[in-house]
Amino acid sequence: MFLKDIIILSYKNISRNKKRSLILILAFFFGSLLISFSRFSAFGSHQIMIEYAVIDSWGYLQIASFGYFPEKNNIERALIIDEQTYKKIKHPLIKEISGRIFAYSLAAYKNDSTFVQFFSIDPVKEKKIIQIHKKIKEGIYLDKAQIEEKEIETYQDGIKLKKKVKVYPAIIGRKLANKLNVKLNNIIVVTTNQFDGSTGAILIKIVGIFETLDPILNQTTIFSIIEAGEELTGLNTKEYQFTSIAIGVKNFLDAKEVYDDLIKVFPVPEYNGDPSKSEIFDPVIFSWKDMIPEIVNMMDLDQASAELTLGFLIMILTAGAINTLYITIHERKKELGIMLAIGTSYTTIQFILFFELLFLVLSGLLPGLLTGMGISYYLELNPVYLTGSFKEMTEAMGLVPVYTAIVDPKETVIAIISMILPIIVFSSFVLRSIKKIQPVEIIRTL
Repeated sequence: MFLKDIIILSYKNISRNKKRSLILILAFFFGSLLISFSRFSAFGSHQIMIEYAVIDSWGYLQIASFGYFPEKNNIERALIIDEQTYKKIKHPLIKEISGRIFAYSLAAYKNDSTFVQFFSIDPVKEKKIIQIHKKIKEGIYLDKAQIEEKEIETYQDGIKLKKKVKVYPAIIGRKLANKLNVKLNNIIVVTTNQFDGSTGAILIKIVGIFETLDPILNQTTIFSIIEAGEELTGLNTKEYQFTSIAIGVKNFLDAKEVYDDLIKVFPVPEYNGDPSKSEIFDPVIFSWKDMIPEIVNMMDLDQASAELTLGFLIMILTAGAINTLYITIHERKKELGIMLAIGTSYTTIQFILFFELLFLVLSGLLPGLLTGMGISYYLELNPVYLTGSFKEMTEAMGLVPVYTAIVDPKETVIAIISMILPIIVFSSFVLRSIKKIQPVEIIRTL
């Protein structure tokens, strides 16, 4: 019997037990719908987490001294390079490069204080690297603000003196502003450890309040100009002293190409210990995965949890399919015995039953998959922005309050294989039982 004949016979046998076939088809329809939609929504939520963390603060790529990332809390590992090294940062796909000074700091206003992420940036250059300038909800962006002076009272040798100090413009996250009870034009104090080990302190004036979908950024972050970072940390950017140099590219694909090329210019030194405690301070290029590993770890944990849940669902679907195959063999035992008696091989019968099962599974799987792709594509075009208590709960978990999905070819293939492969493997064991059928014994019972 040719393979074509086997397939035709298998297809015609599907309707022999309509109720059982319909139940299995519906099971795989809803199962594949849930599995595909779950994979696409998980992929979409992960991508949007990466997107907002990258485009609003860290950027795709940065160059920093070996061991600076991912901790980012050791100002002593600041990047100090010469002009020739700085000029090596070039690539056709690079839109802009901009030195930064980053410091974990303490911000205080009247009786309120909290720890913050303090970014000192070049506001003009950073427009080509991140998009925080597009997230200003109140006030103005840094490139339209000026450094001001404020007269304060101080004491020297017990004598009260008046002194003029600089007040630097800054923008602050909405939730951080609420936490500190500050509004536009309020002046707050920021302190941190300087490069030489002393304590640095500056005054900043809130000229803008930004709001992004990244809850961590909203709750913990202040952006100011590069001069503020110089006074706060003691670094001198004119001598190419930064905590890092941000590199602006168009998208993930360009970032990967630039990274692959610049890793040859700024390679990772060979070191077996903890990089953050090494005596090596060579400039190294870092991708977003190196800069924000906490998001990568969160995604890995979420993905592992989702895989366990989907794995349990796949086991149920596989058990249903294998049980259907087993019952089919048992009910058609006499028929199969007669086929064997007239010369049909065991292998041919195994292929007939296997294709019957495969047709039933695909009849539910493919429509379910297409439906899941359709719903996911709609959410990709029309993401749902959470509000109210759902938004607060999501942000408390450190997640972006947006429900979306992205139809990804890789996830589609994984979804299909994860449902088909277990059925192929386990059905092969059930189909071996056909060899136990003795055609002579079957003939005697007729």
